[in-house]
Amino acid sequence: MPNTNNDTDSLRLLTEELGMDEIKVKKSFRISARYSCNPDPPLIIELFSLDDKYNTLRIIRDKIGDLICTSQFYGISVASDRSYKERQEYRILRIEMDSKNENLTNAGVTSNKWIIRHMRLVNIELREDNN
Repeated sequence: MPNTNNDTDSLRLLTEELGMDEIKVKKSFRISARYSCNPDPPLIIELFSLDDKYNTLRIIRDKIGDLICTSQFYGISVASDRSYKERQEYRILRIEMDSKNENLTNAGVTSNKWIIRHMRLVNIELREDNN
């Protein structure tokens, strides 16, 4: 989402452009990373209920593809946040993946690596131009 001085106003403009009713937002903030080169950091929006969350996500995802390329919101994406349990599971997978990749590096293997795909570890083969 474009970074403006007023994220509430930006969200209102998006919902108007998508032809949606006003979204009742509990809290919103931007993620700012120290070393990010992204001029428009992600906008995090907390809604009042899970029903609001899923309905809003569904509607925005359905309508976002219809935006014209001159729209200030063209190219934005929306994603649901992971639950606490999912974040814990991801951290465990990440530690295991890092360990397996370190073992591959120590063994001198440069033709493949481990990644997390759909919350599972997958060993992929690297193409020569990725090394």
